[in-house]
Amino acid sequence: MNSRSMRCAVLLVMTFVVTSCTNTSARDANRLAQLPPLPFRLAVVGGAFLPPDERDQTPDSASDIESVARLSIRTFGPEVAEPIPFDRVVEMLVRGRAATRVVRLSDRTDEERQRLALGDAAALELARRASAEAEADLMLVIEGLRDGPVQSLGVTGQWPITTVAWLLAGIGLFVPDHRFESKAKLRASLVDVATGRALSARLIVVPGTLDLSLVDRSDFVGILTSILVPPSLVGNDVEKVVRAVRDDGADRIVLGLLAKLKDPELLDALRTDAPMTVEARLDESFVEVAVRGEQEIQDVFVRTYDSVGLPRDEDVEALRRFRQSLLESGERGEHDVRYRARFRLRGGDDEVRIVVQDLAGQRASTSLRTRN
Repeated sequence: MNSRSMRCAVLLVMTFVVTSCTNTSARDANRLAQLPPLPFRLAVVGGAFLPPDERDQTPDSASDIESVARLSIRTFGPEVAEPIPFDRVVEMLVRGRAATRVVRLSDRTDEERQRLALGDAAALELARRASAEAEADLMLVIEGLRDGPVQSLGVTGQWPITTVAWLLAGIGLFVPDHRFESKAKLRASLVDVATGRALSARLIVVPGTLDLSLVDRSDFVGILTSILVPPSLVGNDVEKVVRAVRDDGADRIVLGLLAKLKDPELLDALRTDAPMTVEARLDESFVEVAVRGEQEIQDVFVRTYDSVGLPRDEDVEALRRFRQSLLESGERGEHDVRYRARFRLRGGDDEVRIVVQDLAGQRASTSLRTRN
């Protein structure tokens, strides 16, 4: 092979390595933030707590690990109650614009959050009341984390690139050529704050797979070995792999939760299952409000907020006109009643929340930001 061909091959391998690193950034919350948020004020409660019986397990013996190709019986370390900190979850949901407003309830102790995550009904009701006081539409209940083993899935399809890079330039140790997986999973659900009713199916989030290069998965001896042996044939340093899968898995779980909340199918499911829905759309200096319900509505409430989420004083006369316009617009169809009206925005109205109540006392609400 001449020098020009060698340079082209090296360039190809380096391009692949850079692309592999770039693809990881595609999961960043900043990218998900470009998708429309859920049109609700979302209170986040509970936490990624492990069940008590999973906090004192010890690793399997070496023979057992080898027999099932399992690197570790668990992803997260022993005696850790909450492997993914609550602040980390909330920060990611805020940065990724999971909802119109992500609300963190104040004065929630770790013990209260843990009871909620482990399914305590009384704790759920207390959280629902606190969410109502915070004027949230929905609660995101993080229902704990189930730990799972770290497994090796073997060599990836990139081993030829690794070998070429090793032969030509000695950089094969930077190409992700081995795949690993954590079996940990996070559970969460959405709850209607007004009724306490669980909405849609439980959200299950898993870390997925992780491809590691020799540098990321082996120790110094393994890297030295790659001088004589192609990197894809060099074994793994178990402790290093488990640490990498743990750190990456925690990020992927939180990003996976954000991605599920931004999935348009979730919003469709929430609206389909509800007996009454409220939708709002920004139109210049107005908010177009549309209501669909099985029964006629008897009242509507509007709350506006400033840029930091604090309630503003309302224009009583403007609210009266909007209420009258909405109630008078009702049209009964074959299966439902529909309403439509415009709510005029004022300067400084950064967020608007619309709450509608029907004749049976059922409530539905929506919230939206008036600027990105």
